[in-house]
Order: sequence, then structure tokens, then C-alpha cells
Amino acid sequence: MLPPDRTLLAILAAVDAAFLPERPTGSNKGDVRAALLRTPYLSGVGIPWSSGRASAQEKMAASRVLAELEDAGQVIRHAAGQRTSHVRLTDAGEARARSLVGLPSLADAMLQGRKFAKFVDPGRWIIEIPLAGLEMSDYPKDRGIDDPLMNLEERLLPLLIRGWAQSIEDAHGHVSYRLSYAGAAAVAGKLPADPADSYDEECMNFYYDSLGRELERIRVMPAPCRLIMPMRSCSDAYYSAKEHGRRGRNWPRNLDSGEDNGAEP
Repeated sequence: MLPPDRTLLAILAAVDAAFLPERPTGSNKGDVRAALLRTPYLSGVGIPWSSGRASAQEKMAASRVLAELEDAGQVIRHAAGQRTSHVRLTDAGEARARSLVGLPSLADAMLQGRKFAKFVDPGRWIIEIPLAGLEMSDYPKDRGIDDPLMNLEERLLPLLIRGWAQSIEDAHGHVSYRLSYAGAAAVAGKLPADPADSYDEECMNFYYDSLGRELERIRVMPAPCRLIMPMRSCSDAYYSAKEHGRRGRNWPRNLDSGEDNGAEP
């Protein structure tokens, strides 16, 4: 694996770790801790990034790799040259990194985002079960590579890191999502072309190893408090959609006409 790809995958793992939904039985990192990383990334600044190298020579080499990625249009750096800078993936950089790992692309995420309209309006929460094509009785007990909820998380990550979708979690480890109004407009647009397939097993293993380390790092980050998130709107959205498309209290009345019903989030 070339050093630029290694750094690019490490950055993707750090970004994804900040936006992955929290499950108390999994990372248990806490909403406040994640917000410390999500907020600057969504504002365009990026995530804190340090080479973590011991010697001055290693730090210079890591800085040259970042500069190479920046020149290639794959990352954007802020406060470059300082001990801790901030980095942000460009669309091209994210596309290449996800292709190396075999993760869903932005186009895949947009197609998944279009499914929200089958259940709820933009801005309203919906539990993950119907989005993953499951019934409550099918809720997986064990997390694994074939877990449909993990697959859903990975399909939605390109939307989450852009702020086009958000997630919240309850004490039982159930996750709910909502599509923002900007996200709804974005996913309805033209799908971007998928990058050339460049999957590499070594890259995949490195990404998931890095992701695990980043999740643990976030989990032990100091946080001043823990946010308590209201879940009523999430429950309302679920009960309106739990039969996979049955029209309920949150179904837009004029959906068939294609008009905006003007619902507030």
C-alpha cells in the first residue's frame, strides 16, 4: 500500500468514526464527544489531524504525503505546518478511499437517501428497521459483516459526513435517521459517476483496523456532559412507517401530486 493511500484511508476512518451512530453495546462514544469532531468537519474546517510520528524526519515525511494528497485534490488542509492541523476529504478523495475499501459510494448513498421519502418527510426521524428492509421481529441480535444495520450505516455514511442526514440513538442501541431538507434536495439530483473499482484487501483491512482505533479514541475522549436526545418524533416516524410504506400520521398528504406540503422539521 502506497503512503498516500494509507494516509487517505486513515483520514476516512477518522471521519467515519466521528459520524457513525453510537450504539451502547458498541462504541459507546457519546454524542458530545462525537459533536466535538462533527461540528468543525461539517463547517468546512475538517477533523484534527496529527501525523503521530516520533522523529522530525518522520513528521516531515508525513507532511509531504499530506501535501501530495492536497496537490492531487483529495484532501483540504487547514493550519498546515502546525503541530495539529485539520483535514477534510474532497469528493474525489472520499470516492477513491471508499473504492479502495469496497465501501458504498456517494451514488449508493444517494439512492438509499431517496428511500426516506417512502416513509417520512425531510426533517422527520425514522427508525432504521424499515430503511434496512427489516421487520422488528428481524432485528439482528449479533453485529457482523452480514448485519443489514451495519450495511445501512455504511450506505448512509457519505450523507452523514455531508450533513445531508443525521442519526440519533436510544438506550437500547436502536438508531434512527432523518434526511435534512438540503439532503433531500441533494439526493434527488443527478447521481455522480462511481469511481473506477480499485478494491484492495490490504486497504480494507487497514481501514477497519484504523476505524476500530478511532472509535476507541473517541470513546475515551473527555466530555463535559452527555446530551439527552428526545425520541418522540423518532417513535412517531417509526409507527407511521413500520409496515413498509403504509400511510400514517407523518405521510405527506400531497405526495402523489409532487407538491411540497410545507411541513416543518
